[in-house]
Amino acid sequence: MVMEMNIIIYSNELKHRWEYHELRRYIIRTNNTYYKFVPIEEINIYIDNSTIRFYIDDKLLNVNDINLIFILDLGKLSRHNLLYRIGILEYLQNKGIKIINSPNVLLLSKNKLLTYFRLVNSGIPIIPTMALSSVNYDKIAFKKLLPNPIVKPIARGGGINVRRLLNNSNIEIEKTIQEFLSESDIPLFQKFINKKDNCDIRVFVCGYRVLAAMKRCSEPGQVVTNISRGGKPMRVKLNKHIRELAVSTAKLIKGEIITVDIIEDNNGHLYVLEVNGYPRWKGLQQVTDFNIVEKIIDYLNRTAKGG
Repeated sequence: MVMEMNIIIYSNELKHRWEYHELRRYIIRTNNTYYKFVPIEEINIYIDNSTIRFYIDDKLLNVNDINLIFILDLGKLSRHNLLYRIGILEYLQNKGIKIINSPNVLLLSKNKLLTYFRLVNSGIPIIPTMALSSVNYDKIAFKKLLPNPIVKPIARGGGINVRRLLNNSNIEIEKTIQEFLSESDIPLFQKFINKKDNCDIRVFVCGYRVLAAMKRCSEPGQVVTNISRGGKPMRVKLNKHIRELAVSTAKLIKGEIITVDIIEDNNGHLYVLEVNGYPRWKGLQQVTDFNIVEKIIDYLNRTAKGG
């Protein structure tokens, strides 16, 4: 008899993550033997003209036994790691294995510009943005469109390298572009939005329904609200418009378990800030009365059974 299993893929580089330990503790506590944790770094592959074999280190992994894969994280992705790890997931998905989130969703959520293209084409509001891959740009148009903008990297998350350009001088802009390009990154310049209460809103969407939400608030004058960089989680009651915006965004990119970050300005206008295909919920759990891990596993179980 074939023993089907669900796999949670994580990265040894990020094994310290709170979410990893919460998932592992819950699965051990509930004695759920259907789940296996697999570090992405330990997947090895053999290919010849008649067979493809997957190994976890040196132990054969029968992919026909895999029912569902949940991607907790793929680790710190260099170009080579990205090609290898996404290639693995593409193959497994083409074998008919359900993957949450799909390789396409993971790639989309890692690329803010590609996400913005998709959102704008579907009428979902974003913050006016300019991506610059060269110092040769129209400085006058830039300053008119984006006075004193926020700058952020196109791919990195967690609030890293996010800041506001207060001088907005040609020298400051060009220095910023060169700094990003020297690190093989592309800067995104965005219009500065006065956020309501100096907070943004993170909405956790699971199975295209809002599971949990919080406000992430920073001190006055601070740009970044990420919990990992000093932001404070606060309870929030979502109105209909924010709920619909978060769910519409999730459906658009086909993200089954994602977080959607939304900004509301002082005039009540909403903007999607970014989408996270590797959801983190440590801050959310602090302001949520139920166990988020339990809801995630319940959704994975129902999906694995075709529910």
